[in-house]
Amino acid sequence: MAWVGADDPGQIGVNVKKVEKVLMQIYEACSLRGPSGSEVSNQPSG
Repeated sequence: MAWVGADDPGQIGVNVKKVEKVLMQIYEACSLRGPSGSEVSNQPSG
């Protein structure tokens, strides 16, 4: 996926917002679905 103007310093703020939105969607999807048969936990493993 290429963003127009991604290398334009003036677009840094806009692109940061886009990345934050995508990362939040990924985080929410991962939080809702865990490995089959296990509970989802926010605790770090290890």
